[in-house]
Order: sequence, then structure tokens, then C-alpha cells
Amino acid sequence: YLPLAVKQPAYDWVRTNLLGGTVTGAQFQIKGDLANFPFHNDKNGLLAVQVKFRDGSLQPDPKFPVIDHINGNVRFVGTSMLAQADSAKLYTSNLYDISASIPDLFGGDKEALYAKGKGEGTLTDLIRFTNNSPVHKALDDLTAGATGTGNAQLSLQLRLPFHDILHPVINGVIHFQNNTITPHKPLPELDAVSGRLDFTQSGVSARNIDLKILGGPATAAAQTLPGGIVHISVQGQMTGPGLAPYLPPDIVAKIGGSAAWQGNISVAHGHPPTMSFDSSLTGMTIGLPQPFRKLAADPMPLHIVASPADDSNMLIDIRYGDLVTAELLRAVQADAQPIQRVAINFGGTATLPAAPGLWISGHIPILDLTGWSTEPQSGASSEIPPKIDVKVSVGRLDLFQRQFQDISLHTENIGTQWRTAVSSATMRGSIDWTPHVTSAQHDKLSAHFKTLTIPEAAPGGGPVTEINTTHWPELALDVADLQIGKRHMGHLDVQAVPVADGLRFDHITLTASDSTLKMSAVWRPKIIPETVATLRLNIKNIGQFFDRYGHPDTIKGGSAIIDGQANWNGTPVDITLTSLAGQFTLTAENGQFLKIEPGAARLLGILSLQALPRHIGLDFSDIFSDGFAFEDISATLKLDHGIIHSQDFLMDGPAASVQMNGTINMNAETQQLRASVSPKLNGTVALASSLLGGPVVALGVYAAQELLKNPFGHAIRYDYTITGSWADPLIKKGE
Repeated sequence: YLPLAVKQPAYDWVRTNLLGGTVTGAQFQIKGDLANFPFHNDKNGLLAVQVKFRDGSLQPDPKFPVIDHINGNVRFVGTSMLAQADSAKLYTSNLYDISASIPDLFGGDKEALYAKGKGEGTLTDLIRFTNNSPVHKALDDLTAGATGTGNAQLSLQLRLPFHDILHPVINGVIHFQNNTITPHKPLPELDAVSGRLDFTQSGVSARNIDLKILGGPATAAAQTLPGGIVHISVQGQMTGPGLAPYLPPDIVAKIGGSAAWQGNISVAHGHPPTMSFDSSLTGMTIGLPQPFRKLAADPMPLHIVASPADDSNMLIDIRYGDLVTAELLRAVQADAQPIQRVAINFGGTATLPAAPGLWISGHIPILDLTGWSTEPQSGASSEIPPKIDVKVSVGRLDLFQRQFQDISLHTENIGTQWRTAVSSATMRGSIDWTPHVTSAQHDKLSAHFKTLTIPEAAPGGGPVTEINTTHWPELALDVADLQIGKRHMGHLDVQAVPVADGLRFDHITLTASDSTLKMSAVWRPKIIPETVATLRLNIKNIGQFFDRYGHPDTIKGGSAIIDGQANWNGTPVDITLTSLAGQFTLTAENGQFLKIEPGAARLLGILSLQALPRHIGLDFSDIFSDGFAFEDISATLKLDHGIIHSQDFLMDGPAASVQMNGTINMNAETQQLRASVSPKLNGTVALASSLLGGPVVALGVYAAQELLKNPFGHAIRYDYTITGSWADPLIKKGE
């Protein structure tokens, strides 16, 4: 019941916004001449009405959510109305100390509703209240799409002018109590939020809100600036795990330590926020391969700015020290394609391309391809940008302990296929990458080089370890002119397929003018990188072969075949004597050992026995000193980590036959050998016979030699032991 004299705005509000409830008791009192009603200031009469109610429902105005389960009373005294509630509900949260008053029900458009109250409950309810009331305008929709956990407190005062009821005057305070808030992306999750946020219908204010963000403690402040822009500033410490929402897990695992940072967010009503982030990264280690590796003490300023390009896209600028800059165009809406355009420049300033795609350019001082090959590729997106163009120069490219200098790379994609052109003073060719189509297939990597020079392994590099082989492709490599160090190796052809924990090389063929090497192998780089191989080396000209490998003038002519199986620690091209093991057969023919000077070929000097004449009293100068000519050489060689064992080394020539057995230590350059030398008399015996007994005797001796397979040539045998070092062998004649 309201008197008909109540002005229409107040009457409409009471009738419309008091939605329900049950009256449990009512009292009223009236006195005075009703002709003087309403009784302003209780003059000329009195009107007092008091109503108790329960389970009432109230909506302050259409833009506020409903408050229900209200238990309290309403009093009309004179021309005023006062409603008070001991308890109420906002969603699932409890409200208390609630009051609403209209000072003058008969005041017309000048009057207003005054309300205040307190609430305590879940942060989820508080965020819902904010998003479903005019409070969201004060926060400029920062809570849109946000979620929260934990409890919070709200104090609110409200003035609703009846002449403009859709524009209330609001004063409120939110008390956070160790809450977790998950804003709408791209804003990060906020943990352990504690502090006070004041707000009005026109803005917010906050100081010293404590929270945890990016894995470390932080302090935030907020203020609404002139023009309605909400500015939020945050500073704190970040850790690697705290960056997990923004970086792949494999990269996060490589980040250690912590670093200070500062961030700012500015929100203009109706537009995406503008955000900036700055950190020197001092104190944080980045264990990624070059060029991104960083020590904790080294500063590497990281600067990120995200600003609206238009209402639907964000422009993101990133600078990582002087190394690299990037510019990205990213869609604001989650259902849109996230990244539209990307430009990355090493050593310069990136400029956003005009068309969709990815452009990478600039100069990279050091690029560690071996290190990047150890990185797992989990979580990588299978979506290929419509256009990819990479034009970079690399000062030093590290691959399997080898350093390639001053390389230019140009990579483009045609659909899902990639092609890279490589050029430098030491290599020229192309590399093609074809992704697999079905899960049963592998990616394919094909490389074709006109020239390729592989430098010597960097000193102290050691074997490559812990290489990730999970996503290795099939390999096809063709090099027309391969050079290792300063040595020309010939034409290389390689075919390989992935196997468990490694690669199976179906064939490795190296063809030169003087030799052909054919090898099949399995390389498993896990823990201790090991290669197991079967090989056949066919040498057409031993002399040229040794000349090409840096041992000139050691052997003249000759041919040889080496067959065997072996294993060693390292890649198929990194054969290390200290780990080499296996068994080989050696056959050679029609060559001559030349007079070998001390040096890298000292072992050949031992095998050719050229040191015999100067270490023993026999005169073998015509057989060994000036170069032993051989017709056949055969041996079975067992290798055990750089130590060679042989029991059947046989060397036969026109002047002598040699048998050797024992051990050669390639690591220590020592030997423990037994040698038997049988000089051949052959034509010399026939000639002496002709001089002593005449032609008939000579003819008989010669015929006997041929028919009896050279009985005179093997009539004399000399046995020796050869020990000590290659440079100064100790030779003793056997008993």
C-alpha cells in the first residue's frame, strides 16, 4: 500500500523493483487532518508504517542482479522510506548490513534511492556481480570472461536518482583474500591476490595489491586516468615455470633462476588493452642452444608491447637484446586464427609484412644446429603458415662439433614442403624437407650439394650426446665434391631411415678416382653415440690414396681391398681410434713401399721393415731400405679400441716373403710384433749356377725352382721381434 500522493517515479520503483517476499507482520499509525497529507517533517500529522518480511527479492535497478532471501523490515515514516535487512543472498554469497532509503517519497524527480550493504562469499559470485552490473564499466570490462577461486568481501554504496535511474552513483570496495583470478587471455593468471580495490561508477583505484604472477611475487596498482583509461602497473619476479602458459614446455624446462620485471596495462573503453612488459632477465639462465643461450649474470633486455591494431587484432612487438626483434599481428577473438602475420629480424628491426605469413631475415652470429636437434618437438603445431620466407646469414653454424663459417640460407615453403638454398665459400646446394602424410611414414630430408667442405672437428668437442631422434626424417644426401678439412674425398651418396633410437644407413658410398668406399651402418646417438658398420674399401691405386690422405711418397702403385665390420663411438664420419673395434680382412697386390721418412706414416715404415738393415747386422739394403716391392699382402686384423691384433699378416714380393703376428697400439704408437723374413734367391741362384757350372746346370736349377715352387727361395729364414715405439723401434734377431 502506498498513498496515491506518492510521486510517480518513487511509486514505479517500489512497485517494479520490490519483486517479492512474505510479510510476517505489519503495524501502522496515522493521526492528523488528512487534508494536510503528506505530513512533511511530521507537521500537522503523522504517518508511520512498519512491515516485517522474509524471503524478499529486490533489484536495485534493471542493470543490477537480483538480491534475494532478504529478511528484514520496511518503515514508512512521514514522507520517507527506510528498508533494512539483517541477511540476504547474492547468488550463493551472504549479504549483511543492508539498507535502502528514499528520503522523500513525495519529492518527485529530485529524489533518489540510497542503498548500501556488505557481502562476503566466493570470488566467482563477486565477478558475476561485477559483470552483470554497472560496476563492469568502472573496470572497463577487465573482468569479462574471468574466473576466480577463494572468498572475497564487498562493500557497496549506491545512489539511484529517479530522474536518471540508469546512471547510478556507485562507491565500493573489494577486499581480496588470497584469491586466484584467471582473466581473459592474453592476461596471465593471478595467484595469491590480497589487497583492496576501490571503485566508483567512473573508475577504480588500488595500491599495493599483493599477488603471485609468472611464478613469483608481485605488487600491483590500478588507477583510472582522465578520459576513462584504466591503467594497471605490476612489478615482480618471474621464473621459468611461471612462463609455462606462454612458452612450449620444452623451452620452459631450459629456463632457470628468476628475474625482475615490470608490466603496464592500459584499457580504453571499447578497445583491446595495450600492454607492455620489460625485464633485463638478469638472474635468469636460458639453456637453449645458440643463438638464445644466456648465463644468469648476463643482462639480455626483453621488451614486449601489445597494442590494438584495430578492434579485432593486436599488434605485438618483441625485442630480445640486440639479437632479434619480432612483430606479430594476432587476432583478439579466440575463435579466429591466432597469428595472422609475423616478421622476425636478427640484428635489425622487424617490419610486419603486408601479406599473411612468416618472414625471417637478418644475421645470426652463432647457430647451433646440433643443440636444436636435441630439443624435443612435442607440442609443435602442425598448421603451416600460407607463406614462409627465411633469408638469413649465419656467421658460424655449429653441427656435430664442426664449425661452418659465413653461410647464407634462403628457405621457402610450397604448401607443406620446404626448400632451403645454401651457399658459402665452402658449400653450395639445396635441402628439401617433405613432411609425412600418414602416421606410418617419416618426414623426408633430401640434400644435394655441388660442393661441400666439412671442417675438422673442433678441438675438445668430444662426442655428441643426448641427441633426440624421436622425429628424425628419412635422409638422402648427394654431394658431388666432398671435402673434409683440406682433403678431397670424392662423390658421396647416403641413404638412411630412422630406427629405434637412431638412424640406419642403408648405404654410404664414397667414390674417388683412386678408391670406392661402400658402407652400411646403424647410428645410435643415445647416451654414448655409437656407430655399427659393415664396410668394403676398394683401393685402385694405393699410392694415390695415401697421397690424398696426407701421406705422400709412401707407396708406389698397388691395389687393395679391405672388408670388415666395426663399431665406434661417434657419428659415421667421426671414426675415433680410441673407440674403434671390429674385424677386417686385408688383401693388396702389386705395389712398392717407398723410403718413408719419420712422420705420420711411421707405421708403414714398420710394416715395410725398412728399419731392419740399420738395426741388425744383415745387409737387406737391396730388399727393404729403398722400398720393398710386394706382389701380395693378406691379413686378418682384429681391432679393439685402437689396438690391432693379427696372427696372419703375410707379405710376398719378388725379393722376399714376410710373415708377421702380434699387436700394434695405435693410441700409444707402439708395437709388439714377431716377423719372419725369407729372402728369395730366384734368378740370383740361376745366374750363379750358370757362372759356376755352365748353362746346363743353370737350366737345371731354374727348372727345379719352378717345378718345386721355389725351394731355394725359402731355404733361408730370419726371425725378429719388433717392440718399442714407431719412431724408434727395438728390433732383435730371434734365436
